[in-house]
Amino acid sequence: MMLISLAWKNIWRKPIRSMIVILSIILGLWATIFMFAYVAGMVNQRFEDAIGFEISHIQSHHPNFIIDNEPQFILSGENDIRQKFYNQKHR
Repeated sequence: MMLISLAWKNIWRKPIRSMIVILSIILGLWATIFMFAYVAGMVNQRFEDAIGFEISHIQSHHPNFIIDNEPQFILSGENDIRQKFYNQKHR
């Protein structure tokens, strides 16, 4: 208990210095939390943009495309495929 009493007296011996240190700690914690939240928001937005604009939610491939990744393996009749997906989605 004596150590806590001595520490409390030492904190308020120089109140301006103590307030500067306390405000610096508060500002540093706030800036850290803000930056973590900002970066997390940027990462979430990038994932949403990548799915929405680049790879989409659905991909359809020729069975051999997954094995070789060659452009010769294309799906024919893309309008039929789109119509099939559209009909299943809007039932």
